[in-house]
Amino acid sequence: HTPPQLQLRRQIQFSLPLTKQQAIKPVLQQNKKRKTAGSPTAAETKAEDAAYLKAVLNSLALRQKAADANFGAEADFVVTMSGEDAGVSYSAGLTIDETDGPAIGALTLASSGFSITYHKDNLSAITTTGADGEDDNIGDLKIAYAGNGLTADYTVDTDNDDNPYVANFGYEIAGFTVGVKVDDSTDGNKKGGVEAVNTFSVGYTMGDIAIKASADSQKDQDWDASVAYTMGDTVLTFATDEQEAHSIAVKTKLDAVSLSAKYTMQDKDKADAVTEVTLGYTMGDVTLGVTYDSANEGKFGDEAQTVVSASYTIGGIVIGAKANDQNEYEVSTAFTF
Repeated sequence: HTPPQLQLRRQIQFSLPLTKQQAIKPVLQQNKKRKTAGSPTAAETKAEDAAYLKAVLNSLALRQKAADANFGAEADFVVTMSGEDAGVSYSAGLTIDETDGPAIGALTLASSGFSITYHKDNLSAITTTGADGEDDNIGDLKIAYAGNGLTADYTVDTDNDDNPYVANFGYEIAGFTVGVKVDDSTDGNKKGGVEAVNTFSVGYTMGDIAIKASADSQKDQDWDASVAYTMGDTVLTFATDEQEAHSIAVKTKLDAVSLSAKYTMQDKDKADAVTEVTLGYTMGDVTLGVTYDSANEGKFGDEAQTVVSASYTIGGIVIGAKANDQNEYEVSTAFTF
């Protein structure tokens, strides 16, 4: 049996209020997009922007009455246990923090390719958009199988009376793959009488070239297609979809430096082009990272437009720090004994 692991994490967070210019910027950008689409009249646009801007500035005024920085502290005591008996492996966890009481971590049983995982509101197959703009996981139960080229999994949100779910099925043989995804959830809620969306995918790998394509069952069909070419530690990917949002991506590694970048062109509906960049550097016990996603403007936490992170490991203790373009900062320490 694997002995239990104990982890204690101390985390300090604080954030600064938005400036007036930062508050106004989203309104101006929304106005620009509406003019490009040409949907509402000039009077409607002006009235809508005025109401929204007033609400934003009122919120800003309330925030600026507070101190320049809001400090908070979190301490987590995490116990994990794993082992195997009679061909069945298991793992479990428990977290105790400054909130109301202990929280149960992921409970997992696995045997002969089958696995069952329960982790309340933590499985990522089903998500909902939180008040902070970040995607919150709300999946509870997952049943999965992998073996003989076949993969299958089923994730459900058991807290919802409609039990929204996402299921995936795949098969691979001789470089050829086929897959089906059945999605009966939308933003964490069942689609109110609308049938589940089925997405079918195929792929083929021949040497250094991998080709993939997928399409769903909606009336206004969504589809994607991509071609990837691998050259040593570098992968180039060209992709497109039903919106004609053509993209090119590169992922590479050179010694201690890793880089991935993707550029998606403006689509046929004139949606803004998107640039995504992730840069990492590891040297011994030091890790540095920078992520940027132009589509995440206005989001918070790890999903902010720009996130800078650093960590240092010494004697089993990990010291970490994060900052983003929303003036949010986080410092944490963690150790296992």
